[in-house]
Amino acid sequence: MPKLYLFLCLSLLACQAPVSGNPQPTASPSASVSASPSPTTTPTATPTSSASASPTAVPSASTAPAVFKLGESFELSLNQEKQADGEDLNVKFVAVPEDSRCPSDVTCVWAGQVKVTLALSKNGQAAENQDILLSGGSENAEITWKEYKIALLEVAPYPKSGQDQRDAYRIQLQVTRTN
Repeated sequence: MPKLYLFLCLSLLACQAPVSGNPQPTASPSASVSASPSPTTTPTATPTSSASASPTAVPSASTAPAVFKLGESFELSLNQEKQADGEDLNVKFVAVPEDSRCPSDVTCVWAGQVKVTLALSKNGQAAENQDILLSGGSENAEITWKEYKIALLEVAPYPKSGQDQRDAYRIQLQVTRTN
């Protein structure tokens, strides 16, 4: 709600008070009332469509996934899906079934490894789960699926001892055609 309030204030240019981390519900209507009546109705519809298109919004089943370009690296958060631009290829980051990488604040004998599960689908067919294993010390790991090479460039955050960061996983991928 604070982001929506900030957007309303900026779009109306009618904010009189600074925006705090916890705006009062009454502040938004008073800011809207101080603007002329016709702009008040237009911006209230605009934030709704902008909020649903924001990267932090949870996409509904009917929304198309975000787009990435072949050959360029892109990021996926856990359970996020993107579609290749101009291709009928969807890539979804499903899970991290293994993360034995040595925590950054510990000295280890073995660097460890991390396994990432992707759900890949093409031409509207059912998704196929594919695992990519990135070993410690390796710069990236690759798999080939159909006519695509998928490189896992990074898995973040890097483990720290005593911290559970499973919900914060993000991966950096690059997808290219093999032919």
